[in-house]
Amino acid sequence: MLADFLHEHLGNDATNVVIRMLIVFVILLVTWLVRQIVGAIVPRLVRRLRRWTRSTWDERVIDALLPPARFFVTVIGLWSALIALELPGRLYSSLATAMNSLVALTLFWTLYRLVDPAVDMF
Repeated sequence: MLADFLHEHLGNDATNVVIRMLIVFVILLVTWLVRQIVGAIVPRLVRRLRRWTRSTWDERVIDALLPPARFFVTVIGLWSALIALELPGRLYSSLATAMNSLVALTLFWTLYRLVDPAVDMF
C-alpha cells in the first residue's frame, strides 16, 4: 500500500530509495533496542542468577563482556543497514572489509577484557 502510494506520487526510483531508507531506519531502531536490552536487561538477569553462587568472578566476566557485546550489536546493525542500502559493488566491498575488521576488533577486544577475570579465577 505504501509502496503503491509512493510509486504513484514519486516514481519508481524514488520509491525504491524511500523504501530502502525506511528499512535502514527500522534496522537501526531495532539495533538500538537490542543494544539497550544487552546493556540493561541481560546483566540484571545474570546478576539474579549469580545470587545462587558464592563466587564473584562471574560478575567481573559480565562487566568485562558488556562493552564489547554492545559494540558487536552496533556493528551487526550497521552492517545490516549497509546491506539494505544495496550500495554499488566497490563501495560495498570496501565497507564490508571495514565491517569484517570491526568484527575482528571486537573479538580481540573481548578476549583482552576477559584476561583479568580469567587470571583472577585461576
